[in-house]
Amino acid sequence: MSEAGAIAATVAVGFGGYYLLGIDVNALIGAFTGAMFFVVQAKDLSVLTRTGYFLVSWISGYYIAGELVGKQRAETSGLVASVSALLCVYMSISLLE
Repeated sequence: MSEAGAIAATVAVGFGGYYLLGIDVNALIGAFTGAMFFVVQAKDLSVLTRTGYFLVSWISGYYIAGELVGKQRAETSGLVASVSALLCVYMSISLLE
């Protein structure tokens, strides 16, 4: 995915999350960037595999950030979601191998 496509997708996610009530936009965009970071770096995997990892990482990062903020281990969810999404996919791959 090109950089322009990634930027357009991030903006679309931000606006979509803003208009949907109950969505934590910080966590949504943070998890998106963490998942996208992995997808951009993993060029040796097929497109279908990267897409699957991206979706799982994005969803997990969002929910992990919600749990950590809910338990008051972090104040904001953006950075927590990004790191959670990135670590989630790396830990899943290590467990699968």
